[in-house]
Amino acid sequence: MGRYRKVVMMVQIQERMKKQLKLELARREFFYYCNQKAGDFYKKDRSYLVNLCNELQQFIDSDEYNVLIMNLPP
Repeated sequence: MGRYRKVVMMVQIQERMKKQLKLELARREFFYYCNQKAGDFYKKDRSYLVNLCNELQQFIDSDEYNVLIMNLPP
């Protein structure tokens, strides 16, 4: 196997690993799921979306409340 082919295979493996890591992060955190589904809208620099997703995640993970009421501007 040539040196070039080994390098190409390593790059492909790294890309697959990155994709798998992103998918695992999306399984664990709602913001990253949204970011994977609509990355052009859910950006890390939009703190209001990050905060909203984190609040929703906390609500889902918590057994403290049964009802979620959201007041958001249009």
